[in-house]
Amino acid sequence: MCVVLIVLWKRRKGSLNPQCTSPKSPPASPCARFLPTMLYSGLQWKKGRSKVSISTVVNHKRRQLLPTILMATAMNFRFRDTRGSRSLLLDDIEDGGIRPSSSYSSHEINEHENDRAMDGLQDRVLMLKKLTGDIHEEVEGHNRMLDRMGNDMDSSRGVLSGTMDKFKMVFQTKSSRKMFTYVASFVVIFLIIYYLTSGEEEGVDRHTLTNNGEHRRRGGAEDPSMTRRSRRSVDDAVEQTAMEFQPGHLTSEELEQLSLVKGGGGGEEREIQKNYWVEHSVDLTVEAMMLDSMAADLDKEERPEVLSLLPDYEGKNVLELGAGIGRFTGELAKKAGKVIALDFIESVVKKNESINGHLGNVEFMCADVTSSDLNFPAESMDLVFSNWLLMYLSDTEVEYVAERLLKWVKVGGYIFFRESCFHQSGDHKRKNNPTHYREPRFYTKVFKECHTSDVSGNSYELSLVGSKCIGAYVRSKKNQNQICWIWKKVVNTENDRGFQQFLDNIQYKNSGILRYERIFGPGFVSTGGLDTTKEFVAMLDLKPGQKVLDVGCGIGGGDFYMAETFDVDVVGIDLSVNMISFALERAIGLKCSVDFEVADCTKKSYPDNTFDVIYSRDTILHIQDKPALFRTFYKWLKPGGKVLISDYCRKSGTPSEDFAEYIKQRGYDLHDVETYGQMLRDAGFGEVTAEDRTEQFKEVLRRELERVEKGKEEFIHDFTEDDYNDIVGGWKAKLVRTGSGEQRWGLFVAKKK
Repeated sequence: MCVVLIVLWKRRKGSLNPQCTSPKSPPASPCARFLPTMLYSGLQWKKGRSKVSISTVVNHKRRQLLPTILMATAMNFRFRDTRGSRSLLLDDIEDGGIRPSSSYSSHEINEHENDRAMDGLQDRVLMLKKLTGDIHEEVEGHNRMLDRMGNDMDSSRGVLSGTMDKFKMVFQTKSSRKMFTYVASFVVIFLIIYYLTSGEEEGVDRHTLTNNGEHRRRGGAEDPSMTRRSRRSVDDAVEQTAMEFQPGHLTSEELEQLSLVKGGGGGEEREIQKNYWVEHSVDLTVEAMMLDSMAADLDKEERPEVLSLLPDYEGKNVLELGAGIGRFTGELAKKAGKVIALDFIESVVKKNESINGHLGNVEFMCADVTSSDLNFPAESMDLVFSNWLLMYLSDTEVEYVAERLLKWVKVGGYIFFRESCFHQSGDHKRKNNPTHYREPRFYTKVFKECHTSDVSGNSYELSLVGSKCIGAYVRSKKNQNQICWIWKKVVNTENDRGFQQFLDNIQYKNSGILRYERIFGPGFVSTGGLDTTKEFVAMLDLKPGQKVLDVGCGIGGGDFYMAETFDVDVVGIDLSVNMISFALERAIGLKCSVDFEVADCTKKSYPDNTFDVIYSRDTILHIQDKPALFRTFYKWLKPGGKVLISDYCRKSGTPSEDFAEYIKQRGYDLHDVETYGQMLRDAGFGEVTAEDRTEQFKEVLRRELERVEKGKEEFIHDFTEDDYNDIVGGWKAKLVRTGSGEQRWGLFVAKKK
């Protein structure tokens, strides 16, 4: 039994290839003969082929080879006379007989004795064929499973040799040989059954994994030591997305063709998605629609949150896509002038109508949004709303639908959509899951690059109003992958792209963010990284359950630290889409209460007395009207709440010509430390501390520069030599500016009275 296991083990591992020679004669007993003969005769493993071959001596004077043939048949082995007389392939069995393979040798053999052996083998093979059936195909289909057994078989030859010595001793007695026959036969049959059944089960698991969408998750926390190719792939992927998904480059005829090929007109994608939702629409409940056992509780918190994010639509036309059973239909109808609720599953549409049909301003439609048969007049909608729709469309369909929505919505109108990104959120078990769990940057790129023109030649595009995580999922599941976007249709003005696009396209490009992260540490893009974060956060005396607003959160390192260390709830906002995209990727798997949002802090609105702490690192230098922002901070803070800010400053008086040019080039608004502190006092804050931390700033710069210069080769390998020169030059320039006293670094802490 042990030897059988060893043989199977080595066959799985692929290391079985001892080139040994056959002994003159195996033991006399058939029981003693069948396995030792096979092992001694030479074991041969050939990788890269679907057939596993084991050479064995066929003693033509004795014909009791049933156990040997049984095991060989089950494992698709080749039997060959090691004396070179002839070889027999079990695959050569045809019509109840044996067709000898073409690998006969020219050696002289005893034909009479050989014929007797062949006759005996033929009888046994016929019997085995009836017993085993299609076992060849089954085993061959599960050959991949065999590679999983065993970890180290480098010493296979020694093990086999030692084992054979023991077998010679064991088979000296008749009782031992008889017992071995029964045990070995039982083990072989058991292993065959085990391989077949376990292989089938694991095959199902692999099928499920392939189809459940989980493999789409690509965005775990990025290793700072990633190679240059990996670093560049981030920008390459974004640029490739921009090239591949530009709906504005399609003609109307091409768009219609896309609809016919990929849309509701019979495309494979639509059929798969429809079958999926037919399966999950048997029970027309909130749980079935949300695919989550916590749906009832989540709905109570999530639905009001989503509705609160919508722009004003009172008395206006609303198109609801993927309306389902009407979770949002009735709520939208309470304020809208008219709601068109559309879904492509007829039973679902009827359920929605049974719930909300009494509302006089709702029209129910059963249609596929990708179908060319579905059309609305241009600029007829004030708001297009969808919840979990685009994730059930192919990439090309998302592009096509984005173009259609831009045409349907009015100038000044809005498009709102919410999708599951990265991975599945609901715990509902699914046999197959065709959902596309994409990166958020995919949707941002598609809609940002979307544009259209009217008959007068006016060009229109979508401007991103905001993008954020759904807070209900962050609080309930510590899950940041439920993300929504709000877009506004505006006139395309090439000369006015806004500060947000300046940040994303110039100052904080993807490659630039990764370079900064390399300097400051994983998750950080501000001075000192984790070290200064720990020092400054310690001043806030955070308590579990408190709520923190991080203005200019970057890629989230400080937020993760506060949430994980102090068990606080953090809201991180940043105007840079690129920053928030990286932050969302870094959040995967951390299970911390951090809610990220693309937002302009000068336009964002929160209820008064919302936060216990407002935290900002080297960000407010971009804000021109600081007094107004500080007054807003004061309103957002709870009584007794604290604000902590680190920021670039300058010395008092008139800056030099070079430094003034630097400020202008960057678009900064810098003040001296004392003036900065006074603005906080004027906003109503008390206990204001304004510290000049320039010496600490210079020390941090020197450490960071030294670290980069020591790792020059690695940095250039991961990025480029130009990137290295830019970083080193930039850090040296900061040291020159701080050394001259013109650039300062301030730390400010204040408290709401």
